[in-house]
Amino acid sequence: MNVLHINQSDIGGGAAIAGYRLHQGLLAQGINSHLLVGKVKTSSDRVASSKVTKAVV
Repeated sequence: MNVLHINQSDIGGGAAIAGYRLHQGLLAQGINSHLLVGKVKTSSDRVASSKVTKAVV
């Protein structure tokens, strides 16, 4: 199974920390998990950064 978590940050805030813990738990179970975030604060090779843009409606 492959899992991609998408969040604003990897560990910067309550929701980000919860998402990172879910990610770590999945890795511990042998599941291929990655994070795609706007702001990277860790040095994990499983965390990737994406440019954050604001949508204009």
